[in-house]
Formats: sequence, C-alpha cells, structure tokens
Amino acid sequence: MLKFLKDSKVDFTARCCGISSIPCALFFLTRSANRTYSILVKEWKNIEKLLDPFFTNGIDQISMLDALRILMRIGDTLNGVRNHERLYRYIDSLFPAQKIPGGLEIWAFDLFEGKEVVFKEGDDLRKALKISLSFPILYRPYEDRYVPITWITGVPEGELMVLFDIEKETHSPRNALEYLFLSTTARTKHLERERTKKAKCLRISCSSLSPVSTTRRAYEEFPRFFEEVFV
Repeated sequence: MLKFLKDSKVDFTARCCGISSIPCALFFLTRSANRTYSILVKEWKNIEKLLDPFFTNGIDQISMLDALRILMRIGDTLNGVRNHERLYRYIDSLFPAQKIPGGLEIWAFDLFEGKEVVFKEGDDLRKALKISLSFPILYRPYEDRYVPITWITGVPEGELMVLFDIEKETHSPRNALEYLFLSTTARTKHLERERTKKAKCLRISCSSLSPVSTTRRAYEEFPRFFEEVFV
C-alpha cells in the first residue's frame, strides 16, 4: 500500500498503531517495499514469539483471559505477564537509534493525561515503537503511562483507513470475567466504528497477520480501492 502511494507520487502521512507500526517504520526508513517485506518475513517468527499468544491467529480472546487471570491472582494488573525488557531489547536490535522520519506518525495513549498522543517526525522512533507494542495485559505500560491505542480507541483518525480482519473462531462467554473482557473490547470496537464512519475504509480479510498473507491481499485490493475512491 505504501509502495503504491509512493509510486503514485501522492502526498500522504501514514498513521499507524500497534503491530502495524513495525512495517510502516521499516518502509519509511528503507524507502523500499522489497526490503521491508524481506525484513518482515525474516523477523516474523521473532515478532510472533514476543506477542504470542495474542497475534498468531489474530487476537485470541481465550488467551487474553488466561493472561488476565494470572495477573488477577498475583494482584498486579499493570505489570503484564511478559518481561518488557525483552521487548525493548528486540526493538533496539531491529531499529537504529534515530528519529521518526517525515510522513510517519505513531499513535499511542497516555494513561496519566487520559488522551491520545502522536509521535511524529523528529520524535524518538524506538520509544514510539516500544509503546506501540506494549499491549496491556501482555506487557506493562511504557514508563508506566503509555499504551498503544489499539485497546483504547482502536485506530488513529484519518482520511483513508486500511483494516485487516482476521478470520477466526468466536467463543461464547462462559463467566463474569469473560463478559467483562468482551464488554471492554466491544467498547473499543464501537469507538473504532465511529472513526471508520468518517473515513474511506478498506477492510481486508486474511487468515493471519503474517506478512506473507497481509502483503499479498493488500497488494491485490488496495490499488483498486484507491482508484475507485480518489480517482
């Protein structure tokens, strides 16, 4: 998608959050779709290990609930079930210590201020990426205050949105904890829908978030969608 926009000489700003921050950051650093794809395919197993069990086949509600139960038993719901330093070391090894390039924005949420924050050109790239991958329950909030917006408002605001829908089985809630979790995710989905109503939105169905799957589907669907909407 970014390659299409770049080749079409369209003036654009890419806004991303969560796991999508990785491919967007790689593209703006390398300015090469082929190089970005090559790195993603090589690194995908490592990324899966850092984010399992949440993203192997999309967000797994049962796994999320298991992690939440662990945190409730130990009485610490902010620290997360994974060692955040491992995540930070991985980001440091994959990305050079430099600023966010022009044209890229990474959106996050500040728990102290209760509002979204935007990391943009000139801001610390590594910091923004660490925040964007510090998913609640799995990892503690970055600096004990920042989390990705994927669990708060869902997606950044924008004129054009591309969302990947993961095909997966759904399970009926079995107890109060599962109803509580589902009500939280339903709230986020509601806020996400409100934002998609204000934008031109392309939803792409795929079997996993693997770059092999998502890149192919985006390559097939995005150019046609862009031409229908803007040309």
